[in-house]
Amino acid sequence: MRLPRSSPEWLEKFPQFLDITFGGTSTGGTAACPCSRCVCMVYRPRSVVQIHLLNRGFDESFIREGEGSDVGLHNEIVHQLMLKFTMTYQ
Repeated sequence: MRLPRSSPEWLEKFPQFLDITFGGTSTGGTAACPCSRCVCMVYRPRSVVQIHLLNRGFDESFIREGEGSDVGLHNEIVHQLMLKFTMTYQ
């Protein structure tokens, strides 16, 4: 099962994900929104991305993106955070 968005671990790590995602943008900058509706096709400000992800969750394609591929350090950190958020516990 996936971690619920209301779980303490998810809520603890979620701001770190946003910090990494928006770390290279200027104040008020935008980034691709990985929510299930925007699917990284729309750039939005941090506050909107946060609301979208809390309400809609991450798109499945975003969760799987980068698995088994050669990604840069930033993408690897984001990927590791996403795996932690969404991993299936056995």
